[in-house]
Amino acid sequence: MDLIIKRLVFVIIFLSTLTSQAYANSLLIWPIYPKISSESNATSIWMVNQGTEDFYLQVRIFQWGQKDGQDTYAQQRQLIATPPFVKIAPGAKQLIRILNQDGALSNKEYAYRIIIDELPPAKGPQDENKENDLAVKVRMRYSIPLFMYGKGMKRQSQGTNEVWSGLQAKIIKSKDKSLIHIENTSNHYVRLVNLAVTAPNQLPFIVSKGLAGYILPEQYKTWPISYSNMKNIKVKADIEGKRYVIPLEQNE
Repeated sequence: MDLIIKRLVFVIIFLSTLTSQAYANSLLIWPIYPKISSESNATSIWMVNQGTEDFYLQVRIFQWGQKDGQDTYAQQRQLIATPPFVKIAPGAKQLIRILNQDGALSNKEYAYRIIIDELPPAKGPQDENKENDLAVKVRMRYSIPLFMYGKGMKRQSQGTNEVWSGLQAKIIKSKDKSLIHIENTSNHYVRLVNLAVTAPNQLPFIVSKGLAGYILPEQYKTWPISYSNMKNIKVKADIEGKRYVIPLEQNE
């Protein structure tokens, strides 16, 4: 089981950076940020086959955590996806229900990943030989974040004016490289987009263009940076659709 989880971590990291023109627009999934509120025990996602061939898919849900700046995944029994296996014909759509089997949850935020694997269709030996002779077909894996909230728990913004107070950044220097270390001190996840470092009279250094990553409550992540002047710098990122300054611990 540990080997399966380790392989899952590797595949999610790999496929999060993989772009395949042949399959990128074939399967439409929405919403891409599903949540289960404290007043509900379920949510749903839709999948639409925009391609020309049948989709065979398996849907699973893993508990999502972080340790030492890295994502971790584990088996869980709290949430189930129904149906767990689907076949979607070209042009058709499929509803997947995500059900909470135990409504008694403590007052906190829970993080999961919905993993959708494309499965090979059932074919005869002749069909398999023809496909192998033509090319290797990439089977896609889709990873969707899912957050659930216990009774009485509601997500609250940590943004005040232009500063996101729920995060704390610092610069770590190690031998010949520098890292930006950002810790989430709040009890809610934070999704960082377009992470950058700025300084007076200098062009911004783009740490990560687009999605930089998620930081779960009381966890941290690090990114390598290369900047000529570390004095009077500011760390900025898009959070919940707005540009914020992340408080930075200034080195003496």
